[in-house]
Amino acid sequence: MQAIEKSVTIHADLVREKINKEITLGRMAGPFDHPPLPTLRISPIFLAEKKNGDYRLIHNLSYPLHNSVNDFIDEKYCSVQYSGIDDAVRLVQNIGIAGKLSKSDVKSAFRLLRVSPSDFDQLGFIFDGKYYFDRCLPQGASISCSLFEKFSTALHWVTELTSGNSNILHYLDDFLFGGEANSPTCQETLETFKKICSDWGVPLAEDKTVQPTEILTFLGIEFDTLKMEMRLPGEKLTNLKQTLQLFLHSKKVTLRQLQSLIEQYNGVTVMIDSLWTSNDMLELFTDSAGGQNKGFGIYFQGKWAQSCWPKEWAEHDLLKDITYLELFPVVISLHIWGVHLKNKRIIFYVDNQAVVTIINKRTSKSNRVMSLMRNLVFSTLKYNIVLKAEHIPGKINTIADSLSRCDFQRFRNLCPEADQYRTAIPDHLWTF
Repeated sequence: MQAIEKSVTIHADLVREKINKEITLGRMAGPFDHPPLPTLRISPIFLAEKKNGDYRLIHNLSYPLHNSVNDFIDEKYCSVQYSGIDDAVRLVQNIGIAGKLSKSDVKSAFRLLRVSPSDFDQLGFIFDGKYYFDRCLPQGASISCSLFEKFSTALHWVTELTSGNSNILHYLDDFLFGGEANSPTCQETLETFKKICSDWGVPLAEDKTVQPTEILTFLGIEFDTLKMEMRLPGEKLTNLKQTLQLFLHSKKVTLRQLQSLIEQYNGVTVMIDSLWTSNDMLELFTDSAGGQNKGFGIYFQGKWAQSCWPKEWAEHDLLKDITYLELFPVVISLHIWGVHLKNKRIIFYVDNQAVVTIINKRTSKSNRVMSLMRNLVFSTLKYNIVLKAEHIPGKINTIADSLSRCDFQRFRNLCPEADQYRTAIPDHLWTF
């Protein structure tokens, strides 16, 4: 028997209204006094509030835990890759200054796709003592996003093929269209999309359709092709400021209020993929050499730091921990030169796969490696650096390699313009 959700009890009339609407549209079957199918499986329903104050009816197919409908859907069929802000940025770059943007929104989304009758028995629920089941893709099935994304992709592809315009983007049911300035391309593409949707019987939310313009909000970000910039919409920015002021003047907040603040801030800071800077471009190189009389070397735009490993490290078997030794100079480089790397997104090319994984996941099973990671994260927060690593097999890193092996003659031959003296490493950095 299904659990009774609190939202259903409180808003029973609204639930009843939504169910009746779905039945009228042929998307649900019911009500039945008895189970209409001998194998009907019952899952609870509930209401989820939307930003505009309306409510969405959700079929909770993740209940009960470990024995739900969703538990028996293979995760590989639920995986989906969405378009994102980076894709929208590239579209704006393609159409250029004063380019036109428009958008349209598919109405009812998941509910447009019919479910196979053989699966009706998995989609049952009870309301007011009566039995019902879904006949269309429910909000609450783990596979729904993946299936609808395939439908959206088909709609996208047909629109692109018919219009001849490749400046089209979609995120599930939201579609973005672009065209160059002083060109009818954007308007024609929007009209093409609307006609295809009409032919396919796909309803559009007319109130969300935006005609070609130079300033448009997509995925919560306002894109301005006149200034070629992206920013938070004014209303969103005002709400955030008001929320922050409320928090600053409160002695305590509830967990729900904190969660609401986090939700509002989600996506506020956006990093653009095309703005990643590699350590090679920055002329920032690090390397380590294991063993006695060896050490590490760091080179940064003419500055350099180097040291042999302390003797006591050998006594604690640290010189056998290659992961620790490889990560150490990366951490040191951010400590001593982090001020020069402020507000950057840096890719470190590393020839040690373990170090790549640890940097990207920010975690390790090794306690001593984690001590390094905590310092690394602290430096990235202090200097507003976004850091990730990529693996390059057989990396050639001659400059830092010469320093790590204390081969100063080779180092000078490779970098005759380097500073005469090394950058000092503060003593406290050896005590991670």
